[in-house]
Amino acid sequence: MRKNDASFETESLREAIEVRYGKDLYHSFERSNIYHFAYAYKRFLIEIVKTLLGLLKPRPVLLVTTALGLYSTQNQHKALLNAVSAGYVDSLLIPLDRLSRRAMMIRLLVWLAKPFAYPFYFVRSRHRPALYQTCLLYGMQTYARAYVDKLEKLGVEKLYISNDHAGDIYLLSLLIRRNLGIAVDYVQHGAVQPTFPVNYFHNIYVYSEKYAEIYRTLAQNPDVCIIVDPVLAGAVSEDLPRLDLLICFSHQFPIGPSIALMRALSNVKDVSAAARFHPSDRFAKFKLVLLRLFHPVQFSDPTVNYMADFSRAKWVVCASSSLLPDAVDKGFGPRLIWARQLGLKWDYYGLQGKVREVSDATEVTQILTCA
Repeated sequence: MRKNDASFETESLREAIEVRYGKDLYHSFERSNIYHFAYAYKRFLIEIVKTLLGLLKPRPVLLVTTALGLYSTQNQHKALLNAVSAGYVDSLLIPLDRLSRRAMMIRLLVWLAKPFAYPFYFVRSRHRPALYQTCLLYGMQTYARAYVDKLEKLGVEKLYISNDHAGDIYLLSLLIRRNLGIAVDYVQHGAVQPTFPVNYFHNIYVYSEKYAEIYRTLAQNPDVCIIVDPVLAGAVSEDLPRLDLLICFSHQFPIGPSIALMRALSNVKDVSAAARFHPSDRFAKFKLVLLRLFHPVQFSDPTVNYMADFSRAKWVVCASSSLLPDAVDKGFGPRLIWARQLGLKWDYYGLQGKVREVSDATEVTQILTCA
């Protein structure tokens, strides 16, 4: 790649990442410079530890293959598995961090260097919310290209992913757009905003026409094929027990309000409740044990189709979850309770006025007893 091509690619990637961390998609965009500076060092630590753990994982035996699915989170893995069950994906699925040891070694060096370089970038940055990602961006491109080299070595012609706006897989998909030998297919894994970055996918699999319309405006590949299939939202179970209350937690888990809700529920006679955690939540079991200290809450499997899960409950409490807009679209609005105290207070999906809100999570018990 010529120098001017590399420079153009870097700036193109920078612009795409800054869209993801812009005011429309990033809840902390308006926070102070001190917050962004401190948060960056938190992320550096997380990414360094994550890379070290990835290097310790065993490498799968990868032979020549024409198709491969890559994921970074359990949420993405779930979406790809749904596509496998629906017959749209027929390939091995592996975590990205097990694809290439060389790429992971370069990744470790880059993220170890970022804490030292970050203050110099911070002084002259025009977009500080995105800076922890965009500083040393050329180094990130370098390890992403190492992933591409591995894919080419394996003979991959079709790559399946489920991440269209953030992280290493997103970065990888942007680099591959210049590679005519590998086609990238995307499988939806959550609610989508019209303000998401543009994409260059070959096939896009979504679970409603609403999202298909959004992707028709975001897709930059003129030959893109968009497939709509509700089955992609997950398997439907007919054997779920009835519930009085289903509580859907997001990535956030404010301990105080969550415990307060459990204590309030324990004062309501014979109320049955279940907790549904984010599919990518690695601490779900720990959180469930904590909640059960105050109320015998059941576990709701996040791999179950949310429509089946919502249908069995008289009331559904949601934090700042991508399930909310989908549930409203499917007619669950009258039984939804949005408890901002359990998640982000930002109205990310523009739902104010469309669903019942409570300012204090314990107010849920008043709704239960008055219904």
